[in-house]
Amino acid sequence: MARKKGNTGSEQKVVDYRYDDEKRKNIPPAGLAAQGKIREKPKIRYAYNPHLPPILRFDKTGKTDGLPELIETARTRPLTVEKGEPLLLPILDSYKPIGSMEEVNFKTTRPCYPTTRSHINQVVADTNTWEQSAAFRLEQAKVVYVRNDHLEFVIPYEYLGVSHAYVPDFLVRLSPDLTLALEIKGYEDDQDRAKHQAARRWVSAVNNWGQLGRWDFHVCKDPQMLGRELEWLKQQATVR
Repeated sequence: MARKKGNTGSEQKVVDYRYDDEKRKNIPPAGLAAQGKIREKPKIRYAYNPHLPPILRFDKTGKTDGLPELIETARTRPLTVEKGEPLLLPILDSYKPIGSMEEVNFKTTRPCYPTTRSHINQVVADTNTWEQSAAFRLEQAKVVYVRNDHLEFVIPYEYLGVSHAYVPDFLVRLSPDLTLALEIKGYEDDQDRAKHQAARRWVSAVNNWGQLGRWDFHVCKDPQMLGRELEWLKQQATVR
């Protein structure tokens, strides 16, 4: 017959925690307390982001010593190849480098107005008068246009160190090879100016790329003057 094991005194004493004065019934016993720390997963750093704004492409040797000077120059004027400066080029979305209006089909509770000069049969208005006034002038100008709603045409920009996405109001085909990103804006604040500056950089990058024809950007502060402004932009495009 096996001998019973005696108490050698080496066993650890178990402490029992009780909460008799608490009303909650879901307090876990001491044995279910966290046993150690949960290891955090390392953050994945991606080398490519299609939503980043256009960047400066430097030479293949990786020489970047002139970066501060180039940034200061780009703040005052566009960079030019003639002076040995790198071109501003767009970063393309590898899954969908060029967008299309073919898949635009959505429902909305906002007020809509029919069109005759647009690829999309309705203009969705975000304000009481501005969008429909601009659409009316675009119809009068007999240009092909589209309201930039659900087109996924956004321009990334940065304001106060935070990344944002800017959505211009309209895309207008001024001529067979010239597309205008049009913004209808009465009052401009600092963030609006940051949006418009990013749009001009985007236009410069796309024009340097040269695969989507020519592009331009314009801010209209009075929809009643939009027809005249479009005519002026057409004349300026023929001079260039």
